[in-house]
Amino acid sequence: METLDYCAKCWTLVQRSDASSVPDRTSSKRATPPRASDYTKTFLKGWERLSRSGRYDLKRLKEAMLHLIANDAPLGPEWLDHPPKGDWADHRECHIGGGFLLIYRLDGNAIMFVRAGTHSELFEE
Repeated sequence: METLDYCAKCWTLVQRSDASSVPDRTSSKRATPPRASDYTKTFLKGWERLSRSGRYDLKRLKEAMLHLIANDAPLGPEWLDHPPKGDWADHRECHIGGGFLLIYRLDGNAIMFVRAGTHSELFEE
């Protein structure tokens, strides 16, 4: 049976099937702390090179990095996040746009940004 009742926390009128249940708003305020993050020297050199070239969307790269730092959840499917093959097998790779990639490594609750660039720049031997 549905009844109208006042929420004990905020005194708004709510409709509920069981008048004794109060909506729990504390769970929406809880969060895990952000991951610790760091960069390799190679990553920072690459960032400067990419910035000078003006060809790559570094704002989108930064957006991906902030998602990775802030969230425990994996990146969304639009980032095409996956483990690379070969020598980079213990890392992760996400696509920033086109052939522009970010390579990073997760170690527990820390993230290390390793490299950024195109497939050919990162995987040529």
